[in-house]
Amino acid sequence: MFYNADKYNSMLQSGIHTVKEFFISSEHSDMLASDIILTFSDCRVKESITIEPDNQSYLYCKKMTVMISSQQDSQISIQREILTQKQSFTYNFSLNNIKELFQIIDSYLHVPFGQLHIQMSHKDLYIRSQGKYNSISSPSLLYKYTAPSKKNWVNKSFNDLEKDMLVNPYNAEILLKALGICDQKGVIIPSMRDKYKQINHFINLYKQQSSHIDNKKIRIIDSGCGKAYLSFSLLWWMIYSCHLEAELYGLEYNPVLVDFCNTSSKNLGLEHLAHFECTPIVDWNGPKIDEFAEVHIALHACDTATDDALFLALHRKAAIILAAPCCHHYVQQQMNIKNMPENISLLLKDGIAKERLGDLITDSMRKDILCSQSYSADLIEFTPLEHTAKNIMIRAVYIHNMPHKHKQEALERWQNASKEFNVKPKLAEYILNQN
Repeated sequence: MFYNADKYNSMLQSGIHTVKEFFISSEHSDMLASDIILTFSDCRVKESITIEPDNQSYLYCKKMTVMISSQQDSQISIQREILTQKQSFTYNFSLNNIKELFQIIDSYLHVPFGQLHIQMSHKDLYIRSQGKYNSISSPSLLYKYTAPSKKNWVNKSFNDLEKDMLVNPYNAEILLKALGICDQKGVIIPSMRDKYKQINHFINLYKQQSSHIDNKKIRIIDSGCGKAYLSFSLLWWMIYSCHLEAELYGLEYNPVLVDFCNTSSKNLGLEHLAHFECTPIVDWNGPKIDEFAEVHIALHACDTATDDALFLALHRKAAIILAAPCCHHYVQQQMNIKNMPENISLLLKDGIAKERLGDLITDSMRKDILCSQSYSADLIEFTPLEHTAKNIMIRAVYIHNMPHKHKQEALERWQNASKEFNVKPKLAEYILNQN
């Protein structure tokens, strides 16, 4: 396919001119006052395209998203994601000033996309070309301004934005360095910024529920802790920001990860407060249940490991439960088109639909099992859907003296669902065997 690059470039030039105007008019000349996102889509060629600054070639490129934000030391952080027909490629890099940024933006002029979406703090701009790209006709351009689609823009300097985070390089530099999230200068490493945001999002989720705990002594139990990024950060925040008496127990089956966590604990000077054991969740013999309020977390524990973690939390009467399940193979393997309700058979014919249905059935039943055991529980989004399809969190708070009626209604809901769909999560089996 041939396209007229000069005529095509007029579309991108107008969009990129808008982007430059935004930067030039920013409150700070050498630093962005806000993030900006460029999304290029509707690629008009089937050949491979080369994109700066890494000069890599991408075949069948469908979409390119470029997120631009400021860092410390007046640096500019770029995160670029390219989606091809089969793969997604993410590339992170930093620039020293606006001039270097403009050079990168100008390099996108040759990329043959037919649509550009610019997201700014005060408005969005859509630019789309219509018509074929050839040497004869000129594509017409459509422009559309709308209210900002991204709602959480904040016009603050980078330093102020960082200080808004509950855990940041100003109040937790030692922690973030030990976890490999910031460098020796205290600057968040671009490739770890998503993890940094996830940590703070998780602590915010806990903070929203913490009013239910009237206790200055907190015990965190992290089942399937991995490298314990989130539980270490929660412990640090509790001790140094909330001045609580807190301790952490991490359970992990992989000995390499247990060694990593114990090393991190020593590096942080928390070895007397953070304990990690190589053990299956069901075999753990923890400290006796005492005056400590327990916060149980299980983040992306595989398959029935989430059920193990939830049952442990029930057994120890956890005050707060935060669980983000991963795969749901146990229930999905029980789902058979022959013994499922006829009116949902259309959802069982495609693997992806069956998988998502199994996810929702499993987590909804887990939630109601918790409700039947004196918990107020709900399902919320934990990780944004664009990052992973496994983005559901089960959030639960123990309610003293919960009315029997509420527990009975929840019991009937999950038992009826079990009969209707002919499936049982492992947690349901644990509860039934216990009774």
